[in-house]
Order: sequence, then structure tokens, then C-alpha cells
Amino acid sequence: MYDDVGSFMKNKEKKKRSPFVKIGFSLLVLLVSLEAGLQIAHVVAAELRADSHIKHPGAPVILCVGDSHTYGTSLPEEDSYPSQLEDELKRRGIVTNVINMGIPGQNTSELRRSLPRLLDRYGPDIVIILICSNNDWNRADILWSDIQDGKIDSGVKTWFLKAGYKISDSLRTVQLVRYLLYNNVMEFDPNEKEPDRQGGVHFHRSRFGTDDWMRGPELSDRSMRDLCAIVDMVRESGASPVFLNYPAQPFAPMFLANYFIEQASQTRSVPLVDVAKAIKPVFWKSDEEFDKKARDSIFLDNPGETHLDENGYAIVAREVADTLLKEGLIKKPSKHRKGPRQ
Repeated sequence: MYDDVGSFMKNKEKKKRSPFVKIGFSLLVLLVSLEAGLQIAHVVAAELRADSHIKHPGAPVILCVGDSHTYGTSLPEEDSYPSQLEDELKRRGIVTNVINMGIPGQNTSELRRSLPRLLDRYGPDIVIILICSNNDWNRADILWSDIQDGKIDSGVKTWFLKAGYKISDSLRTVQLVRYLLYNNVMEFDPNEKEPDRQGGVHFHRSRFGTDDWMRGPELSDRSMRDLCAIVDMVRESGASPVFLNYPAQPFAPMFLANYFIEQASQTRSVPLVDVAKAIKPVFWKSDEEFDKKARDSIFLDNPGETHLDENGYAIVAREVADTLLKEGLIKKPSKHRKGPRQ
């Protein structure tokens, strides 16, 4: 009799638990299905996006990465230096696929974290790098960068941070939730939410964390570590890296960003397109005097503007094309060549 009562109670308990078990199992199946669907959709979308920018199959792929100076802020895409570079090379008889992946506001740590996906997606032959001008205000991914380089003390907290970053980078469901929160719930300043030329939206952080990261030694150290790591990733992918520096102005000399870029170029033996040197003769009369009218002819017409306009980017495109040919990274087709390479 007691056995019957015991069996009855166990069966009753199972019946009580069964709805929760079913709900939990259903949610798990739903999440797994959603993740699988998002992964498949991401792969298909990435392939279609990459194919849409490979207009000349078999021709070299040049990936331009960086910030607003690569994006071509306030200009249509055709006036940015990547688009003008493709046109400039075409005028010289060289067919290429130049892809603009500049993101306004991007810092070196963000580029370092996202670069492997870009290299995998586009499989570039050459990667042109112009990045460092936002490291003094954008805090996004700086903790991730410090963890990669062992700058954060090991421990339980660091382990959980590493696991969180890995999950965030791997699971599309987490990325979707994060995007929905960032885009619809959280408030961002205008310069913290920026598009790219491929239809993506990116979120920066200018007001989170402590101010320790802004101190000179930490800022310098992280900038150099990121730039060198970016070069190493490019080379490991089989592509050739090329650095650009920023155009200098009397009121916005970009000395610090250019210093880091030039140091990384020397440390890693990477060709450097000296944009500052190419731009300077256009409007500088002497070391202390410049021609405002000439300056306004190559920079955007905004007070305190640091970005070039279409005329300025035309100079950049010519300088980059010259460097690519000089370094042997790209070659003019032979006059005796009768057809495309099979």
C-alpha cells in the first residue's frame, strides 16, 4: 500500500515538473534553431555581400580599412579615396576590386577585433590601413585588446571576460540581441553610432569605464600593440599590408596618430604612403604660413575640418597607386598579354 502511495506521489511530482521541462526543452530547441538559422543567413549574406563587391573576378582585391578618413565622411562613396583609387588604377591599365571598409569613429582595438572576419570574407591581396585618430576618445574594445595581450591580471574575472567575448563573437543570437538593445533601447551620441559603406551599423563607446586608458603611456602602448597586431593578422592571411598616415593641418596636425603609424610601419617593415607629406605642399607656403584658399580646395568646407574633400582624396589615390606600383604589390599588365589569366 505504501509502495502504491509512494509511486503515486512520484508520478504526481513528475506531472508537476513535466510542463516546466517541456517549456525549457522547447525554449532550448527554439534558441538552437534560431542560432542555426542566423548562422546560415550570415554565411549566405556575407557571401552575397562579398561577391557584390568583387566586380572583376580574378583581379586583385584591395581592402581599405580604417576610420572616417577611409570612409570619406560627408562625401558620396565615389569621392572617397578607395573608390578613386580603383579609378586611378584603371586609368593606368590595372583592373582591381577596391573595397571600402572605413568606419567613422573606429579605433585600433575595434579594427583589430573585426579584421579576421573581413579578411575571411573578402580574401584581399592588399590591405591598406589608416587608423589611430579616434584612440583618444573611443573606448570600445580596449579591454578586449588588453586581454589579448595579457595586460589584464589573470583570474576568475578575466576568465569570464574572455568567455563572454568568445560567446559574443561566436553566437549570432547574442549579436542580434546586442544589436537590438544598442539600436532600440540604449542611447548613443551621434558619433557613437556610425554606418559603413556595406550597409552595416557600428556602435562606439565614448563614456564608459574609467579614465586610466586615456593616460599617455597606456594610450601609446595600446595603439602600438593594436597596429602591430593588425599588420601581423594581414600577413598571416597571405595579404600585403600598407599604411597611410593622416593629412596635417595647422590646427589639427595629427602628429600623435601619425607618430604611432610611422613607428608601426618601421617596426613591422610596412610600406607607408606619406599622405601628410603629399598634401602639405598644396597649401603650406612655409613652416609658419599657409594658403587658406588652397587649403579649402582640398579639405571639406567646415570650421575646424580635418577631412579631405574629393580633390584631396584624389591626391591620396594617386599617392597610393604610385606606392603600390613602386613596391611591386601590383603590376601593370604586359603589353604582349593577349587575354585574361585563366
